[in-house]
Amino acid sequence: MGSSVPSGSAAVGETSGERPPRARAPLVVSLIVSLALVVMWWLWVGIRSAAHIDHLAFLRTHGYMRAGEGYYAAMRQAFLDIDTTIGHARGYRLPSPFWFWELFPPGALYGLFLVIVVLGSTVLLTRITARPLVIPWVTLFLLYAGRSTGFANEASWESWMLVELWVVPLILGSVVAWRQRRDGWSAALAAAATLCRETAAVLLIGGLLAALV
Repeated sequence: MGSSVPSGSAAVGETSGERPPRARAPLVVSLIVSLALVVMWWLWVGIRSAAHIDHLAFLRTHGYMRAGEGYYAAMRQAFLDIDTTIGHARGYRLPSPFWFWELFPPGALYGLFLVIVVLGSTVLLTRITARPLVIPWVTLFLLYAGRSTGFANEASWESWMLVELWVVPLILGSVVAWRQRRDGWSAALAAAATLCRETAAVLLIGGLLAALV
């Protein structure tokens, strides 16, 4: 006589979609290493002696906006303060990220960078990568891109205010939402990335083309 599988139970070979414990181990290790890197950077990598010119200008723009200036006037004055004239449209950035930064005092911005850009990107990567051991390397890259260590007498700098770094979690979030078939969220996050840095528009264009074919 044949036997039937009881209602509600899984057939042999069926999976629940969750990672088995052994498959989760590299992911857990990667997250622990990434978190340790962020804590190390926060505690031991101090403010650098030099900074990217845009980083300096954006910090000054933030200060002027906190004092009541509008974005465009603040940006123009910030560059004049460092003896730089914006000679073309590409020299400006869209105001969206500056309006967000304006909500926070200057002392909170680097911590915000670590939480949103570095940790946020790290967590989002866990949802889309099949190679979790690469995650700490991405975490390290973002940390180093924002604030270099000056290791082995190399030049050290501050550049964590660069808008290009702040759009990374938005782009990753868009990809995660697309993988989960949440098209509305994917499009919204891609649009938010574009409003922060216009070069991210290729993500919107790619999504549109993917929807049409």
